[in-house]
Amino acid sequence: MTAPAARPDRPAAVSLAAFLLSGSAALWVSAAVATLFAIPQYAWHAGNVARDPAAGAVPTVLLVLFDCVAVCAAATAVLLAVFDAGGRTTARILTWVYAGITALVAALLLLTDPFASVGWHHWLSTGVAALTLACTAAVTVLLALPPTNRYVRAVRAVRLAARRRWHPAPATPRHPYPPVTPPYRPYPSAAPYPSAPPYPTAASYPSAPPYPPNVACPPDSAHPLAPTHPPFPWGLPPRMVPPPTTAPAGPGPMPPHGPMAPPGPRSPGPRSPGPTPEPPVLPPSPDPSSDQ
Repeated sequence: MTAPAARPDRPAAVSLAAFLLSGSAALWVSAAVATLFAIPQYAWHAGNVARDPAAGAVPTVLLVLFDCVAVCAAATAVLLAVFDAGGRTTARILTWVYAGITALVAALLLLTDPFASVGWHHWLSTGVAALTLACTAAVTVLLALPPTNRYVRAVRAVRLAARRRWHPAPATPRHPYPPVTPPYRPYPSAAPYPSAPPYPTAASYPSAPPYPPNVACPPDSAHPLAPTHPPFPWGLPPRMVPPPTTAPAGPGPMPPHGPMAPPGPRSPGPRSPGPTPEPPVLPPSPDPSSDQ
């Protein structure tokens, strides 16, 4: 393992910028403490002006909020001073942003003078605002000087070297896959399929032969039964029916009988019954035992 790289010396500009940031933090804390002692006087003055004791609540709330902001600004200044002394690039950028906001607040306090009602607090707040404005302007300039830039770059290089020492790059590739092959060569384009031959056209069917002309029928005189009928105008022979023959004398045919026989003629109706005839009286038969 290689020896750690030596940390570069801190230039005077960086040290002075850190001290000025710490001084501005002390100024913010002193202003917050002084404001706490001045709250009753501001409340009494607001009540006398409005002739209402409850009117002092508004300046009291505003001064408490001012104290909270001053304490937060002082804590931020201390943190930025520590990181600027360590050569952090991010801290230097944030310090420039903080200096711009602080200078804007200090300028507003000097121009508006909101603490004029209490004399001693007015002079104290004015002096704190002026000193804070001067400190932030000096810090902005000191952190932009070339020695500060070289110091920040050297600190970054030392930090990167220490990171490589504690986390060395692996000797083998991290992935177990084989080495990358040459660029992919696409497959040759497939030959186009031959176009299908056209279907043969259907052969035309031969036209049907014409029907033979109608053959004229023989004249009606050739038919044996033709003399009794006139000929038809279109030349076709009529359907001839032979004349009926005389039936021989004798009994007629037997009419059909059974369930399939056609119904016969209806009778005119039931006849009225006549007198019932009495049965004939038979003589008694002789007894065969009496003859013996």
